[in-house]
Amino acid sequence: MTADQQPAVTERSDNVLIGGAGQEAIASIGGKAANLGELVRAGFRVPCGFTVTTDAYAEAARTAKIDDLVDALYHAPITDTPRLASLAAEIRSQITSTSLDGRLALAIVEA
Repeated sequence: MTADQQPAVTERSDNVLIGGAGQEAIASIGGKAANLGELVRAGFRVPCGFTVTTDAYAEAARTAKIDDLVDALYHAPITDTPRLASLAAEIRSQITSTSLDGRLALAIVEA
């Protein structure tokens, strides 16, 4: 998709942004999505896609109750590979077993 084919930031809901957002939106969509938006603006072909906003991710993370696990992962010694793997698996399990907010889930499906 090129810049002329993709709209600028199109808000599908409070939670999901679709389109060619760039560096001005980095705080709400993250660096990877912002950089992809800059590529679109520069005329590069970029596959269609969407990004979940950082606020929506933070809400989903709160719902999944992973703050303590993420904190433990952050403070675990980098040399303790089994502990790092165990914490990462716990975080993954907690996230995948938690339902998304209905509004966010719908916005993702509609994207």
